[in-house]
This record gives sequence, structure tokens and C-alpha cells, in this order.
Amino acid sequence: MNRTTIVSAPGKVLITGGYLVLDPDYSGLVLSTSSRFYTTIKDVKNVENTSCGGLVIDLHSPQFYLSGQYVYESSENGGELKLVNMNKNPYIENAILYALAISEYLNGSKIQNRKISITLQADNDFYSQRQNLIDLGKEVTLENLENLEKFYVHPDSNKPIQKTGLGSSASMVTSLTSAIILHFTGLDINDENGREMIHRVAQFCHCLAQGKIGSGFDVSAATYGSQRYKRFGTSILESIMKLVDPSDPKYSKQAITEIINVVDPKKEFVWDNENSTFELPPNFHLFVADVAQGSNTPSMVRCVLKWKEQNPTESTELWNSIRDLNNTVEEQFKIISKQAKEFPSDYENTLQKLYQLPASEWEEVESVSSKVKDAMLTIRNSFIEIRKKLKYMGEQAENVPIEPNQQTKLLDETMATNGCLIAGVPGAGGYDAVFSILFAPNEESIQTVKNQVETSWKNFKYETECFVTPLILNESKTKGLEVQRF
Repeated sequence: MNRTTIVSAPGKVLITGGYLVLDPDYSGLVLSTSSRFYTTIKDVKNVENTSCGGLVIDLHSPQFYLSGQYVYESSENGGELKLVNMNKNPYIENAILYALAISEYLNGSKIQNRKISITLQADNDFYSQRQNLIDLGKEVTLENLENLEKFYVHPDSNKPIQKTGLGSSASMVTSLTSAIILHFTGLDINDENGREMIHRVAQFCHCLAQGKIGSGFDVSAATYGSQRYKRFGTSILESIMKLVDPSDPKYSKQAITEIINVVDPKKEFVWDNENSTFELPPNFHLFVADVAQGSNTPSMVRCVLKWKEQNPTESTELWNSIRDLNNTVEEQFKIISKQAKEFPSDYENTLQKLYQLPASEWEEVESVSSKVKDAMLTIRNSFIEIRKKLKYMGEQAENVPIEPNQQTKLLDETMATNGCLIAGVPGAGGYDAVFSILFAPNEESIQTVKNQVETSWKNFKYETECFVTPLILNESKTKGLEVQRF
């Protein structure tokens, strides 16, 4: 039977827990995005040449101008992914290799004498589209971005591709890993163990390709959606990552046996990560912008962790105070969601009255839900304190630009816009992106607020040239992976 499997995984925006999420003693709030990375797998009919006896894979990624072939072969002694006419890419190779190995383990049989095609595509938000619109002779506006061809491919293959910080590599690896396992097995993604196995395999493949063990919040968000996330201990993956070479896609029987023992939830190996469901309240909107200046996240993280190690007392006090503020933000968002569910009319009336006013006047507004109003003020004030503390930490850690002055000015102007609850730098911070949480009583009013923020971003001026380009995404209400089979 010739089947097609399509699996998409969302991007991510870490709104609280920057740096803290690297430590298993702390957590962060991560929102998954409506912008997604797609993997499409199709069985190929009338295979002309499967004399290799294994699995032939035609891979295409139009946005990256990739097109080539792999051959996967396995035996009782191990498995290997051979590159026939494809440039090396550790993210793609490791995801394919270990997803196929896990598929064979789940099926109890080898994948032989078959051919498939794999197509990788990403929503436009994952990559900066500013110059693409300019090259098309169009003004850089939210409307033109929304009307840009889906999975847009620039005609010039030599043009550099700039990421927007949504976690494209994690989304791609999670999507690709999931699609392969689901295409070849009967694994149920709605089953707790099934989805968790995919999550663990994707974490392993992503860390292997990166050459380091990150916090994993990006892969977790790609798998499960928006959440409160606490990372797993690095020792969980350290032992099995030593068994294989990420630049040489092959594994031994011993290596894959030990990898399976770690990633299969039905085995006794325990993962200590935590994720619990979180999402923005109704009529609260995630609005993100790409800022045309990049940051070197790994070097920023190294400097902060070095400062933390050298200043254990001060850093622990600072991180604990940020943790408490982060927890307050989460708790108050949950209070707002509860009020929206229990008292929808009062809730809508409150948003109606507050979204047209500057935050400095919210306190005086009467005839609204005091619980919603107070929660919004608490979130806003807590977030201002979080920003100050993160900025201070960066200044202490060799002047790491967690919230550089340019971003401070941009965020302050964004938060001054009516209908904006909070604004910040996502994740590790830096120059390359900002996010905001907007609110209004209905979708039409949300669009009005977005237009006001877009105008503010368009008119933003600083000492150095700076371009702020909105993304078209919102928070995804889908819980992580989406699957289509036909």
C-alpha cells in the first residue's frame, strides 16, 4: 500500500525562564507557535532499483535548495545511512538514521526493498522575509507578509537564509523524526508512551546534531505544545551520545540497544524532565518581531554561566528572585484563564475597557472584573522587574547583551501601546527578536492593536540602523505535533 504521512511541529517562544531553564532546578514558560515545520513522506511506486536491499530515500527541501538521495541499510550488527548525492547535514542524517532504527525496533523487523520520498518545508516565519519582500518590490508590512506564497523559495539560491529564532532545527528534527516513526510503525501519538518516545528520540537526535546537550525546551514545545518546562539532567543523554559519531551516520548493535533502553518509556530508565500544560487566556495574542541584527546565543550563555559559577551567592539570589517573579506571571495568567471560563461576559467587558487605555490608567477603571484587572497589572509589573533583573545579570556577566539598550527602548515603546500587556526578548535575549503579548475583547480589536504595534515597530528609531519586521504567527492552540495520514 502506498501511503502518505505528513507531520508538522511548531516553533517556540520562551517568554519566561531565559537562562534559568538551563538548570533543572528552575523552569520556564514556552509558547508554541502557529508557524510550523512540515515533513511529508510518500511511498514511491514502481521502484526501479532497490538492489541495495535496504531503504532508498529521496529527500527534497526546496527552501534550502536541497535535493538528493540516501540509502539506509541495517543488519544484525547495526545500521548505516549512506549519502548518495547529498551534502552532509547532521540534523537531517541523525534524525533519519535513528528514527528508522527505532521503527525497526518497534516493528521487530528490518525495513528492506522500499523507497520513499521526504519533503521538508517550513512556514515563512522561521526565516527572515524582509529582504524577500523588498526584492519582490513590496513594502514590508504584515499584510504583505501574510500574502507571501506559503513555503516561499527565493529564486537566488546564493542568497543567505537568516533565521528568526523560532527553533527551526528543533522543529525540523522533531517533525522529521516523528514522520518517519509514524510512517513505518503503528505507534499511537495520542498514547502517552507513544508521544513521549518520539519526544525522547527527537531530543537525542537534536542534541547529537548540535554536539551538546541543550535545555531541550524547544524540542519539548515542538512535541507537546505550549507548556511550563523543566529540563532533564544532562547525564541522561551523555552516556549514549558517547556511543556514536554524529558526523558518521552509523550505529552498532550495542549502541542502538543502549539508545533504546534510554528512549523507550516502557523501559526502566527514568527521565526527570517535567512539562505541564500552559496557554495564553482567550483573546490574548502572541506577536513577535524579527529584528535585523543577530546575536551569538552560545557565547552569551557561556558568559552568563561563567559569571554564575564565579558568583554563586549573588547569582543564586538573583535567579531565585527571577524564578519567583516567573511563577507569579504563570499563576496570574491562570487566574485570568479561570475568570474567562467562569465569567465570560465580565471577562470580555474588562478587556473591552482596558485595551483602549494606557496601563497607567487601568487601576482607576471601575465596573470591571477586579480579579482580571489585578492579575493583568501584576503580570505587567512582575515582567518589568524580570526584564530589569535579566538586564542586570547581563551587565554583570561581561556585559552580555541580554536586553541591550536598543531593545530596552523598543520594548518600552511597545509596552506603551494600548492593548499591550507585556513585551520582552525571548529566550537568551540579544538583538535578534522581541515578543509581545497583546489583548483585546475580540479578533477584530486584536487586529487593531496589532496594527498599532506594527506602526510603532515600523517607526522605531535608534542610534544605529535597526529594522523591526513583524511575524504573522500567533500561539498555537494545537498541542504540539499534528499528523495527517492518507
